[in-house]
Amino acid sequence: MRSIIPDYLTEGLAAVQPDASGEPAGYIPELAAADPERLSAAFAMIDGEVYGAGDIDTDFTIQRDLARNPRPSGPGGIASDDRGDPLGCTGLHC
Repeated sequence: MRSIIPDYLTEGLAAVQPDASGEPAGYIPELAAADPERLSAAFAMIDGEVYGAGDIDTDFTIQRDLARNPRPSGPGGIASDDRGDPLGCTGLHC
């Protein structure tokens, strides 16, 4: 049976892709050099299976806002806010 996860990821990317507001952070060299048109999402299962959609063959830089998310992760390694609630992150931009 084919997994629905790739379709779910593709739909999620399509929902957020039109928002091109803002600019890359110029004070972080890796982000300043990043292509803002690139977008991807990935989901890793506990059995090791990894699903992805979008620009999954492109290297991305991962940065986080310490004011918004002072802890690197919540329960189970899920990105969380300061209350421990999971963040609604898309792609690798959490």
